Amino acid sequence: MTELAPVARHSGPHPFWATFSWGLAISLTFVVVTIIVVMGSMIAAMNERDINPRDHEAVVALAEDVGGLGTTLGLSTTFSGLVAGLLVLLAIRLRRGISVTEYLALRSVPWRTLGLWMLVAVVSSVIYDLVWPLLGVDAVPEFMLHAMRTGGRSPWLWIGVVVAAPLFEEMFCRGFLLTGWRRSVLGPWGAVILISLLWALAHQQYGLLEMLWIFLLGVVLGVARLRTGSIWTPVAMHMVVNFGAMVQGYWVVFR
Repeated sequence: MTELAPVARHSGPHPFWATFSWGLAISLTFVVVTIIVVMGSMIAAMNERDINPRDHEAVVALAEDVGGLGTTLGLSTTFSGLVAGLLVLLAIRLRRGISVTEYLALRSVPWRTLGLWMLVAVVSSVIYDLVWPLLGVDAVPEFMLHAMRTGGRSPWLWIGVVVAAPLFEEMFCRGFLLTGWRRSVLGPWGAVILISLLWALAHQQYGLLEMLWIFLLGVVLGVARLRTGSIWTPVAMHMVVNFGAMVQGYWVVFR
């Protein structure tokens, strides 16, 4: 009797559309958790300020206020990144023949190489500070200034912006998505461009020119990821850029 051939198991990274589907699910998870955190902050603020839920104008004003509070931003970014990051790990674990380390490129980088790329991040930020004001764009976006005014001294804002956001966004964008899409018809560089575009569009809280800067920064981060073969390079660069933006915002608001 002829034995049936064993069913082949999926191996390697998810293909393009599977990566897209997982990416959509992960993004929606991030948004849902963010909404839950903001709603929780709203309920707490309503109780603290004794606002009647039936007072529509007061609730709307509170929603706009809480949605921009620095502490709420930090909390939502941290917890949303944590939950969505766990979903990234689940998506990877469902594939066979590839480890989380390989999928996300969790490889060490020589300190000299890492330092050089971090210097690139610093230079990029300096160029932004010099060029963008000439185009009528503030060096520190109003969104960040509002966050600093309402929570600049909160450790949660600093943790969320400087640590949690770079870790999750790089693991997701330059890690999970790039690994899945670089083997498609896009190729590595096409994947970097597409991911940078999607990453910029996700930052709707900023203006058009600021989103253009985010796109260009995403391309630089993608190049760093491909050149060094490690996700830790864009993570470190992203942290440097965000830390610099936070320091600038703190200086403008609290000097």
